[in-house]
Amino acid sequence: MPDIHHRIPIAASADAVIDLVADGPGLTRWWAEDVTSDADRQVSLGFFDRTTVYRLRRLQQNRDVVRWRCESGDEWHDTELHFSVVPEGEGVVLEFTTRNGAPRPRTSPPAPGAS
Repeated sequence: MPDIHHRIPIAASADAVIDLVADGPGLTRWWAEDVTSDADRQVSLGFFDRTTVYRLRRLQQNRDVVRWRCESGDEWHDTELHFSVVPEGEGVVLEFTTRNGAPRPRTSPPAPGAS
């Protein structure tokens, strides 16, 4: 999975935005309706009637950064999801980055001459 980086301007306070990315109830408000949480800093996001489930473990949370690691799913396993909130103007910018994903097997043979 290639790294992803989005910068999303939001007309809200940093606290309000961090609350949306820091735990299961927050993630339910914008990412997935089917979210379960446990006391061990883990959430499971269910998609397509739970035929696809991504289990996330929170690695870090403070007033402007939340980091999760995906512990399941072929596409996202071992990928770190990094949310940071940066004040800008009258609101904030939410920076969303994925990184540290495990190498993925090729789904098609390499082009001639490629390694």
